Amino acid sequence: MKIRVLFVTKGKDEEFSEGFKYAVELAKLLRGGIMVLLYYDRDYFSKFEDEMVAVSFAEVGEPELAKEYLKEYEKYIKADAMKKINILKGSVEEEIIIDFRVSNGKFTTAIKDILEDYPFIDIVILNPSLTTKERIGGIKIKQLINRISRPVVTMSKLVKIGLKQG
Repeated sequence: MKIRVLFVTKGKDEEFSEGFKYAVELAKLLRGGIMVLLYYDRDYFSKFEDEMVAVSFAEVGEPELAKEYLKEYEKYIKADAMKKINILKGSVEEEIIIDFRVSNGKFTTAIKDILEDYPFIDIVILNPSLTTKERIGGIKIKQLINRISRPVVTMSKLVKIGLKQG
């Protein structure tokens, strides 16, 4: 069985599994498996802060401590990703191949790399939490669609509207 569906979700998001059931159903229809991309974005300032702390350690003669400090975030991502993948796998009752990758680099590059490694992926499904207005993972939707050669499915969140009775 080949992986046919790429499900992209934000790793740091509480709603990381939103849309996964749709991806599973689509994978069953295509008679394939799912590749999950857990994307961990870091804002510029937190990355800059981490690098400055590491530089400070290096300047006081603690280069090993600086390296260890920078590796801590990578360890956190790996542990968090394994936890989330196990939750996703546990939510699937059918026997289906579920593989995953983790990225904290450029959003489109991470997707393009997977599509190069798995040329038989037919469709890319984006978790609703990635989509904010016209942007996905920090880039415009049109740019993403122009950069990858597969259909992209975006989902929107349901909005609950409370009506007053009276």
